Amino acid sequence: MGKNAVVKPVFPEVCLLGTVFFMTALMVALLLPVFAPPADASFSSVTITDVEPTDLRPGETKEVTMTVKNNGGMDARDIRLAFQGTEVVSVVGATVIHINSLNSWSRKEVKVYVQVKEEAPNGVYSVPVSCSWRGYYFDPSKGYVATDTIKAELGISFNVEGEGMINIGAVTTDPADVRPGDEDVEIRAFVENSGEAAAKDVEVKLISNFNFNPSWSGTDRSYIGRLNSGDSKEAAFYVDVADNTEAKKYSLP
Repeated sequence: MGKNAVVKPVFPEVCLLGTVFFMTALMVALLLPVFAPPADASFSSVTITDVEPTDLRPGETKEVTMTVKNNGGMDARDIRLAFQGTEVVSVVGATVIHINSLNSWSRKEVKVYVQVKEEAPNGVYSVPVSCSWRGYYFDPSKGYVATDTIKAELGISFNVEGEGMINIGAVTTDPADVRPGDEDVEIRAFVENSGEAAAKDVEVKLISNFNFNPSWSGTDRSYIGRLNSGDSKEAAFYVDVADNTEAKKYSLP
C-alpha cells in the first residue's frame, strides 16, 4: 500500500507576510514629506505706501514719489497703475504707470506729477488709483504659471492747505472833497485777496479816532463773506468828521 503525501498549509505564513508588507508600505507612506506652500506664499498683493510729499498748496504742481510694494509671497507681473483725476487734485503728464514685475515682498519707487487746482479749499483730497496685475509662480507639474488678472482699487491722499492774504485796494469818498464837520461821509474801499486760498467770513472794520467817528452804529464795519483768491469786493463805511479836524491827508487803519 502506497504512502499518502501530507501537504502542509502555507496560508498563515503568506497572510503574515502580506500583513508585514502592507504595514511597511503604510509606514513608508506616512513618512513621506508632504510639501504645502505657506499661506502668505499663495497670493500676491500690490499696495502703495510711503507717499512723499503729501502736503500741497493751491495752484501748485509737484513731483510726488511713492512706493509700490508686493505684500504677498507670490511674484507679481504686468503691474498697471491708472491714476484717476478729481476736480481739485489730479495727476498730470503720464497718468498710467507700468511695472514689469515685483518679486514677493519687494518694492519699487515710482514718480508722478500732481497738480492742485487754483483757489482749492483747504482739506484732504484722495486720488483714486486703479491697479491690476497677474500672480506668477512655479508649479512642479506645469512649470511657471501666470494667474488671471487681479484688480484692486487703491488711492493716495493729499493735504491741501493755503492762506488768504487780504489787502485794501482803491479807496474813494463821497463827497470827493471831505471837509471838517461833514457828516455821513461815505468811504468805499476795495478789499482784495492776493493769497493762494479762499478767505471765508471776511469782515472789514474801520478803526476810528477822535477825528473820524461812525455816523451811526455799525457803519464802521462791512461784512464781505467769502473772498476767493484773486477776487475783490467793495466795502462801504459812513463816518462823521470832527469840526476841528486839520486839513491834511489821513490814513485810517
